[in-house]
Amino acid sequence: MFAAQALAPLLVDDAANCRETAKATLDNLIGQGFVAADLRNVIPASAFLMIPKLAHKDWRVRAACALALGTGGVSVALGAQQLADILAKDSRRDPHARIVACEVLEALGLAGLAAAPELAVLAKGKGEKLDPALRQAAFSALLSLRQELVSAIGRGISTRREVQAGVFRAEHIAHRLGRPMAEDRQRGVEELMQPSWAHVAGITELLRVLLDPDCPGASAGQESFKSAIQGLFNFRDANLLGNFDASRSGSDLVRALNLGVKDKHWSVRIACAEALVNLAIALQEPVACLQKSLQSSDKDRKAGAQRVLRKLEIEKELLDPHSMADKAADELRALKRVFMSFGPNSEMCPNPNIPLASLEVARTVAQQCLLQLLRHRLIEELPGDRVEAPRAPKPERLPPKFTAAIAAIKPKGRRLQGF
Repeated sequence: MFAAQALAPLLVDDAANCRETAKATLDNLIGQGFVAADLRNVIPASAFLMIPKLAHKDWRVRAACALALGTGGVSVALGAQQLADILAKDSRRDPHARIVACEVLEALGLAGLAAAPELAVLAKGKGEKLDPALRQAAFSALLSLRQELVSAIGRGISTRREVQAGVFRAEHIAHRLGRPMAEDRQRGVEELMQPSWAHVAGITELLRVLLDPDCPGASAGQESFKSAIQGLFNFRDANLLGNFDASRSGSDLVRALNLGVKDKHWSVRIACAEALVNLAIALQEPVACLQKSLQSSDKDRKAGAQRVLRKLEIEKELLDPHSMADKAADELRALKRVFMSFGPNSEMCPNPNIPLASLEVARTVAQQCLLQLLRHRLIEELPGDRVEAPRAPKPERLPPKFTAAIAAIKPKGRRLQGF
């Protein structure tokens, strides 16, 4: 897990085998329950290195980069770093911006995992007098985040026995946070950070201490809460909790993908369109949450939402999921028409040398993306949007007498040992 962040740049490496190995490794970690390896947590810290790769000379690198950023770039596009700054630095005399930031982070789901330490300070911190509504908003965001983490870990438990054993082990280690001695609590946090199966549930156990005052790990009261909060900060410092896009490149990401849908290679165009679809769907709920606060009849809440929007430093049109969806849908419809009308070796095909299998994949991706946009009501339906692309005809089978004759043929001579 300490290497998860280092794998992110390899997703857009010049060498195809590096890209494939990095993707397979991260997928394997996610399948085993290591949530910090999710692209939504791995990509943000390396986004400033990956966005320039959308202009790489190799179309394969450009396509891989678009797919990676589209899957893991939602917190980059929204600006989760700025939301965490609001939680950490905004004046306690004006809690409304903080409440709105908590609600937006809750809507982000796992993409907002890196902001867990700031949320924990507001939910259980004792250093400042906070508005009860703000504490409740932070507590609700933490609770929602833990539920998503538990669901992700549950998928790992269903496939690997070691994950279940690691969860039990982490629960046992977390009991040390309830001990009266500070050294015991510190050793408990350090052991949860070790690269072992117990680390799978390390984050959820720290959140459990904060959310459930009756659990054994919270027996020391405020001291247990302090140890859990410090543990979350330690996890993030060690890149075990994901991290933020420190360069604040959300606007650059959306602009680059908007340019990518006009790329000269059809594979890059469809990859950028799919990335915009993924971002639009992922941003729909957080942006709706922010817009609801902007339209609130409560003047203080509305002013707080306006301060959050200014803090995000992203143009309003670039943060509009419907605008992203429209740009993606236009290109998907155009590509779908071409792929449905012309087969391989056609002069009108984007590339006469496209294999039939690649056309099938492109048709399927275009169709599925359009259906997703319609399902989330991000675009208006046009004639043909729900028309499925025709599938390639299946190859004719040989007559039974020929297949029986082929099966009866036996190799002559003795086979060499080892072959």
